[in-house]
Amino acid sequence: DEGAKLCRYGVVLFVNQCCVYELSRRMIDIAQSSTESEYCGLSMGVAEAYFIRMVLEAMNEAQHGPLLVGQDNKSCIQIVENPGRHHGRTKHLDVHLRWIEREYEREQLALVYVNTEFMVADVLTKSLAYERHARHTSAMKGHKMPDKEKKAPRKRPVASVETDQMES
Repeated sequence: DEGAKLCRYGVVLFVNQCCVYELSRRMIDIAQSSTESEYCGLSMGVAEAYFIRMVLEAMNEAQHGPLLVGQDNKSCIQIVENPGRHHGRTKHLDVHLRWIEREYEREQLALVYVNTEFMVADVLTKSLAYERHARHTSAMKGHKMPDKEKKAPRKRPVASVETDQMES
């Protein structure tokens, strides 16, 4: 199935430490590398974040400083921060994705490396262990999930040895 081969991207937007938007979608096209996939997801996520920012400004909530975006792919961060340096490896990226580099140069956008262990959007795109899944969903929903119940090891029945048999 061709649809199963497409990459997924996830976006989680926070305002004042509250999740206000979450999105998980398949990418429109097949990515040639994980960096390209992350870059495309970054482009889509920043577009959504700018819309949320415009809505907040329309509600007279002043927005100061650059938009902070967490990214767990160091190559993706390098491409945005140094646009001409990686041209040989990124010239296949569509022009409509390159607007991120311009926004970074205008200081409207700041990328922050977030270790994969703490990337909340991974819950939307990957199968995670319970602990990570619980931590990410609790961050998104504003409540803490219960700890996973650990099964107590089953005790094996010990055959009781009668003292009469031991004396024989």
